[in-house]
Amino acid sequence: MKRIMNNKKASAAIVILSLMMVLIMPCAGMAAGNSIFDAEQIRFAESYNGNLSDTNESDFYEITTPSSGRIELNAMAGMKWINYSIYDVDGNQLWQINPSWNETTGMISTNEYVDLVKGTYYFVVQKDGSNTGDYKFSLNFTDSEESFEETMLDTNNSLLLASVLKSFPENADPEESSGSTNKEISVRSYEYNGQLAINDSKDFYEFTMSSSGRVLFTAAAEMKWIYYTIYDMNGNQLWQINPSWNETSEIIATSESIDLIQGIYYLAITADGNCTGDYSFSMQFVSSDESFSENAAGSNNDIYSADTVEYGYSYKGQIAINDEKDFYIFEMPSSDSVTINLRANMEWIYCTLYDASANQVWSSNPSWNDVSERITVQEQIDLSQGTYYFCISRDGNRTGDYEFSIGS
Repeated sequence: MKRIMNNKKASAAIVILSLMMVLIMPCAGMAAGNSIFDAEQIRFAESYNGNLSDTNESDFYEITTPSSGRIELNAMAGMKWINYSIYDVDGNQLWQINPSWNETTGMISTNEYVDLVKGTYYFVVQKDGSNTGDYKFSLNFTDSEESFEETMLDTNNSLLLASVLKSFPENADPEESSGSTNKEISVRSYEYNGQLAINDSKDFYEFTMSSSGRVLFTAAAEMKWIYYTIYDMNGNQLWQINPSWNETSEIIATSESIDLIQGIYYLAITADGNCTGDYSFSMQFVSSDESFSENAAGSNNDIYSADTVEYGYSYKGQIAINDEKDFYIFEMPSSDSVTINLRANMEWIYCTLYDASANQVWSSNPSWNDVSERITVQEQIDLSQGTYYFCISRDGNRTGDYEFSIGS
């Protein structure tokens, strides 16, 4: 009687036979080296095979990435254990995997992604224990399309080596901005691309605020965790966010508003743990149109440096993450009743009035209006003749611009 093979056994036999056929298929011929000094040069998107034995315990292959990007490893091995590694030109091990044997297929099948900066590397296939046998692999490369080319020479990995972003608000081309108002030009932006790799855990970018205002920061990252940080020109951390991964979109999408005074700043994009991948970001600028220009030196942060305001006039200012209070000085030529009017685009704020001796005369911590989405103050106060200081200060971490007047 003719014996019929079980369907499951037949399927498994076909799979194993197919994988064995793949392993013995013709591949690019080479004699792999035994160290980084005699490694065989190979190309991306081509298949290579080899054999590990008691007399040949490791094979070295040299690869060169034309730019920063992602290497995809596809490999199969006919042995129970095997090591795959990547080294840099100095012989430092950057990456390693020891994939698991599949009892069903009788093979080790590997598919891995490795992010690297531009440079020369060595891919090593190494014996694990006493296991020997044939292997086959291919390496594919995807350019990260970085806006600023990086190499293994520590490009933009510190404040001193930061890549300089295009200036704003004057960041629009003359032809592009023809007929536009200054406000329209001020919100233009450029988009930048970058990558965090296993040998590049941080990128620094320098940007300049030509006046106080709000930075609209938008970013997207193809990795599970990432840090965005802003430093001042002295290296002091002003702001940081560690946004969350979205399981549905498989991306980290970030949109933040950051109030800063005039000055030079640094945006740092750094790895969280061992997460690597591509990212992109853009920075727009909206000027606060301050009546008195402020900078990192701290222009009007106490009564001794208060800006002079006139009775009955309106003035604009801003509270920023690096500017927590603004002082203004005004004169009362005679005793009278005055009205303090203020509108602020932030959830919390303190308003305080001091006399010439710095004694508090009046104070208010007004509430946010959910309908108008602003704070509004209109307060009438009786004041004697003399000199007074009006202070607007931050409440917690709330920042934004404001406008006020002191008059009858």
